[in-house]
Amino acid sequence: MNKRKLFISLLEAITQKPDISDEVKQKSVIQLESYLKDAPALVRFVFPFLLYLVEYLPVFTRFTRLSRMDIDKRSEYLGSFNGRIGGNILMVLKLFVTLSYYSVDDIERKLGFIRHCEDIKGRIKKPLFIDGAEADKDISIDTDVCVIGSGAGGAAAAYTIAKAGMKTVILEEGRYLTGEDFTQKPVDALSTAYRDHGFITSFGTPPIIIPLGKSVGGTTTINSGTCYRMPSSVIKNWHDQYGIDWLTCNEYSRLASFVEKEIHVEPVPERIFGKNSGLFRKGTEALGLAGAPIPRNAYECDGCAFCAFGCPRDAKYGTMLNFIPDAIKHGATLYSNTKAVKLVINNNRVEGVKGAFLDLHGKPTSKRITVSAKYVVVSAGAIYTPVFLKKNGLKHPRIGKNLHIHPAARVSAMFGERVDGWVGVPQGYNIHHYVNEGIFIQGQFVPPSVLSQSIPFVGSRHSALMDRYAYMGSFGALISDTGSGSVSPGLVSPMIFYNLSKEDHVRMIKSIAITAKVWFAAGAKEVHTQIATRPVIHSAKDADELKDKLPPAWALELMAFHPMGTAMMGGDENTAVVKPDGETYEVKGLYVADASLFPTSTKLNPQITIMSMATKVGEEISRH
Repeated sequence: MNKRKLFISLLEAITQKPDISDEVKQKSVIQLESYLKDAPALVRFVFPFLLYLVEYLPVFTRFTRLSRMDIDKRSEYLGSFNGRIGGNILMVLKLFVTLSYYSVDDIERKLGFIRHCEDIKGRIKKPLFIDGAEADKDISIDTDVCVIGSGAGGAAAAYTIAKAGMKTVILEEGRYLTGEDFTQKPVDALSTAYRDHGFITSFGTPPIIIPLGKSVGGTTTINSGTCYRMPSSVIKNWHDQYGIDWLTCNEYSRLASFVEKEIHVEPVPERIFGKNSGLFRKGTEALGLAGAPIPRNAYECDGCAFCAFGCPRDAKYGTMLNFIPDAIKHGATLYSNTKAVKLVINNNRVEGVKGAFLDLHGKPTSKRITVSAKYVVVSAGAIYTPVFLKKNGLKHPRIGKNLHIHPAARVSAMFGERVDGWVGVPQGYNIHHYVNEGIFIQGQFVPPSVLSQSIPFVGSRHSALMDRYAYMGSFGALISDTGSGSVSPGLVSPMIFYNLSKEDHVRMIKSIAITAKVWFAAGAKEVHTQIATRPVIHSAKDADELKDKLPPAWALELMAFHPMGTAMMGGDENTAVVKPDGETYEVKGLYVADASLFPTSTKLNPQITIMSMATKVGEEISRH
């Protein structure tokens, strides 16, 4: 049987809707094939493998294949997949199916979902840059500084360096995407703006999805725009315990103030607050907890609610709209679709970078680029920076260690009234009451093709919940992890190892319980926890029982959005990879400017801190 027919068989079982039209089924297949078309080999392997696995597994217990069962029996069979292994298999299959099915326009409309910004297209004109996909010859260039990466760290460093008058080249592996390129379809954004199509996952208990951006602007293109300063307690800790001598509250404030002005940070205004945030604020106030509207880098935001999939209005001010164009104005040269492959190092000093131009599908072309530079800044993010350093011969034992990720769960709630959570800013409100305990709760609402992945069950129970999508609220429960993982080079993609520590396990459950209690205080009828062994709870008492009867760590269905710490900055060469000025201890002229630098978790969303630290690194380079 071909994959299309097997997929449709699985789709019917997961939705358990016998009345799905053939047209919708075919459109779902088209969405899936579009998503998989340019996906990494691992992603293209995983889905067919699991598809055939569940197709033939019942032969050994029920003496028939899955597709030969009627729809009800298929759903019942898939519903029996639970536990550590079965639950993960079902979770991955459900991800592919629901992403495809709920991306079909007809299905979105049936759920009441409306793109209220459909007529809005980007207002920002891209600056002059060089698209590596169009390169028709090899290029060699001399520069003062080569910056690898254009996200929060790379862009801020590049702007600071270029503004100081140093000749600067920026290499970015992804495309240059702005509002005119975004379709307001998550499946399209995952294929074009997310690294590995959003499928980067850690190995451990539990496995955790870690979405990362891959475009000019990096993850700032697809984050929710949340902008917090790092708590003073973390600043003091990094200064006192890790020897970052320049880092004081006054110096951090100077850097953060500059960044906030550059990227237009302001609290979410009431006009685009949205009912999802409004209900959560109601519950927060009823419980007497401290909360507030979230400060965001959103300039004249219309509340289109597609922040995580590329802002169609160019209102969310990612670095492709500020630091990068400003760096170019000061003489920097940006190469998009250009992958840094190898550092040129002689006598323990960096002398440049060799790279490859990529086509629009992310495949290397036959053309190459060689950048001769006095200084190189690696800003590939806390997953890819350590891998790049290791592949280029750096040996420090702490490279790739100390990975913190801010594990998070999406906690949704069902109400008796319409919420229309897609209207207004998805991440509009937070509870900061528990920040000192390492718990931070913040707004989070996504289109049906994404939210469906965290809605429990398969079959008719799942579909019944999704039919009431317009009545759902959703918030994120995030923890500041004290445990850590590691990153190392893999055959295809980086290998990420991360086990939730016992302390973080307890904290994660507590954060979910708190979020649930707020929803109940706001009037929710039930809450979906993202805990496989207790997926639905119906009261604040049930939420308290989660803490009293701790579910196993493997049962948590988590994501993480803030990898950091894998090339740590510090004053002690034995424990830190990078000096306080950003230069690596091993190679002269080689700097790091991204979240890899962080000695510990930042407790709050790290965007402002990444940009501030990168600005400082840029200033240090500019003094040479």
